[in-house]
Amino acid sequence: MYERDTIVAISTPPGPAARGVIRLSGPDSFRLLWNVFVPLPPDRRRIPEGGERFALGGKVKGPQTGNAPAECILMSRPRSYTREDVAEIHTIGSTPLLEDLLERLVEGGARRAEPGEFTFRAFVNGRIDLTQAEAVCAAITAEDDRSYRAAQEALSGRVGETIRSMRDSVLGLRAELEAELDFPEEEGVRIRPLGEAERSIGEWIRALESLERMRPPSEGKVRIVLAGGINAGKSTLFNALIGRECAIVHHTPGTTTDVVTAELDLEGIRCLLVDTAGTGGAGGDPIAQRAEEIRGAEVEAADVVVSVVDLSDPSAEKIEREQRRLLRPAITVGTKTDTAESKKAREALRDRLFAVCAPRGEGVGELRRALAAEVRKVWGSGSVVSVRQKEEVERALGALRRARDVLERRELCAVELREAESALCDLLGEEMSHGDLLLTVFSRFCIGK
Repeated sequence: MYERDTIVAISTPPGPAARGVIRLSGPDSFRLLWNVFVPLPPDRRRIPEGGERFALGGKVKGPQTGNAPAECILMSRPRSYTREDVAEIHTIGSTPLLEDLLERLVEGGARRAEPGEFTFRAFVNGRIDLTQAEAVCAAITAEDDRSYRAAQEALSGRVGETIRSMRDSVLGLRAELEAELDFPEEEGVRIRPLGEAERSIGEWIRALESLERMRPPSEGKVRIVLAGGINAGKSTLFNALIGRECAIVHHTPGTTTDVVTAELDLEGIRCLLVDTAGTGGAGGDPIAQRAEEIRGAEVEAADVVVSVVDLSDPSAEKIEREQRRLLRPAITVGTKTDTAESKKAREALRDRLFAVCAPRGEGVGELRRALAAEVRKVWGSGSVVSVRQKEEVERALGALRRARDVLERRELCAVELREAESALCDLLGEEMSHGDLLLTVFSRFCIGK
């Protein structure tokens, strides 16, 4: 993907706008710029050197679209985003004008940039690490304040610095272990005391666990799944939480047979609320069987599971215990608190659930606050901004936990530390020879980024 040529792209979203930007990066950026840009006055034309940066006012010219006012920003290497010579043309955001300028720059020798190629060059040239590169994409696609803050935290480089420092420390401990194994007769080659090594590994584990708790939810939204028995009141609760009629509500059992979803905002966090079919359908009914399979898949994919129990059911206590065992819910909700039969169950289960009467809105506000607290555990103020990063953090965590367990068997501990070190390197994008991973990461970017 990466060649030492000059790339060009329109870096602003498609469609008419007050301003459009064309970006060039590579050794011929400045030479190609003068093919379409005329500074005013013309004698101001010059080439920045030695990291110099400056802006020029002028106009762009084109045989198809005529002249238009423009500004040009020139940044010579290495003081640019890509650490290459970079030129940006800022002009009117007219699609015909921008396309005409782009075509002429390509005719002059530039190559159209691939998705994410500008950020890829910044990564390859050492301007940013892979965590920061993915944060660029996360910041662009952020749809709520919390997601944007998470991306900014990673983009600042603090996450990369933490991981890099940890990787160096892991390498240091592994080097001590392997040196002692290689030179057992040498008195001067001895590992630090086991207690100190165990404390160090414990600190690394806690730091990574903190990052893992800030993991990104699936598809950029926290997935909250309502699960429970048939006619337990899940659909009524679903409608009460989102504040509108979306799921069909009827006294006939088994009304919901498919998945119903709606977006839900919980204190600024974008969530996807999922209503599922109730358990306890007819065993031989193919529709009920399929609904059960779908419900199981939704519960498995959930970031937060809410168990819904009908408090008017005489078996409510038994049902609550069974669902707590099977679903492992973050929150249990008792519904139908307005019925006389629910009083006994409410008293027995009051310390283990949130009691609501969804049609009346009673308890719904308290439930929303409890859900927001659970969601914050999943989607914190943020550092890890992609599923790939989450997987590498989990790989490093697993290796460090195993290393702590076998610390006294030093050859095995060294193997696990090497695996943790490899995961941390992959997290940063260092020592990577598997280009397919990098292509996957950067192909998610927009053209011109």
